[in-house]
Amino acid sequence: MIFSDWTQELLVLETKLVSLLQPRSYYIENFLHSVSVVSDPNNAIFYVYPCIAALCTPRSSLPFELMLIGSLLSWSSIHVKWAFRGDRPFWWVKEVIQSYPNLPALRQTHNTCVANPGNPSSHVMVHAGVLLVLVNSMLSTWRNSSAKNSKFTLHPWYSWMWKWGCWGFYTALILIVMLSRIYNSTHFPHQCIFGAIFGGYLATKIHANWNSEWREKQKSWKVCVFTLMPVIIAIGTYWIQKAFDIDPQRSVRLAFKWCFSPYDISVNTTPVYYLTCSCGCLFGLGVVLLLQRQAVAFFFRGLKSSKEPYFHSLFANNSWLFYLTNGVGVLLSACLLFKLQSQIPTDSVTIFYLHHFALNFAAPFLYFAFVPIMLKLMTKKIKIKED
Repeated sequence: MIFSDWTQELLVLETKLVSLLQPRSYYIENFLHSVSVVSDPNNAIFYVYPCIAALCTPRSSLPFELMLIGSLLSWSSIHVKWAFRGDRPFWWVKEVIQSYPNLPALRQTHNTCVANPGNPSSHVMVHAGVLLVLVNSMLSTWRNSSAKNSKFTLHPWYSWMWKWGCWGFYTALILIVMLSRIYNSTHFPHQCIFGAIFGGYLATKIHANWNSEWREKQKSWKVCVFTLMPVIIAIGTYWIQKAFDIDPQRSVRLAFKWCFSPYDISVNTTPVYYLTCSCGCLFGLGVVLLLQRQAVAFFFRGLKSSKEPYFHSLFANNSWLFYLTNGVGVLLSACLLFKLQSQIPTDSVTIFYLHHFALNFAAPFLYFAFVPIMLKLMTKKIKIKED
């Protein structure tokens, strides 16, 4: 009882803080609205990951790892949300207004009516984790290149500026995402802080334990288990809650109850939708790993003997034209998937979710398997004809 009273008082203080962070400025509101849309983890698969994959060479495992971490964080966030069952400011204020009549009224924008639990913030959690790994990878790559090429080693002052510039940029981005979520009354401040800490911690653990070297050593049947387990756990978690009379769609009901306009509630913010997208992406990443092994066996006439990752052994020693064509192919694939997303029928809930599962499965399949492997096959045929 004491703990419950303490948490309620904390939410009262945070509600007042949220109201202070909601100035009625057209330019600020539009900017923070854009930040919330761009930082949506479900949209990252159409522009963040393909852009990174296009900028990196196919032999780099970084884009694959970032998509893996982002999908696992998105998948984990929904299970943590179900465990904590955290309220969102816009409906919590309406629920407790009788007990706290002096609470300030919170503004509702087009991004306010999110239909999943509030703790932790998925936007902050996913971006904190993915950007942390990206910044660490950039700094590690720069250190390695400086060590190999002593003539390009920078002065310690520039080295310090580069390091803290990257971390400053990272911190600024996370704070802007947090501010956008608080401004739109979708999260309390502690939910954003918890999301940033938890996302960074999980991403570090995944990066350390599930890196490319670890994935290389796993047998094919273990990869298949890894591919299927997120789907099985997600379905099991949903129905276990139903069996114990816990409503997994409680947040959807509260969103429809307290949102001013039901048209602002999108199915893309429901827990089931998040799980469908993340499970589809994880399933696709598992299939990519299996396809890469088969591709190595095909191109090298047997299992590879080198200790290089599959990405590196498959796509090493290619021309700049190959890498450029691969980047264009990845970006065109992302545009195609984005176009197909708007064509998904909404008449049937089952068909709707199956289409989104397939779409998120197709993304890693196209980015990391179909486009680069088909290009590799085409270049091999061209070389055979030239010989």
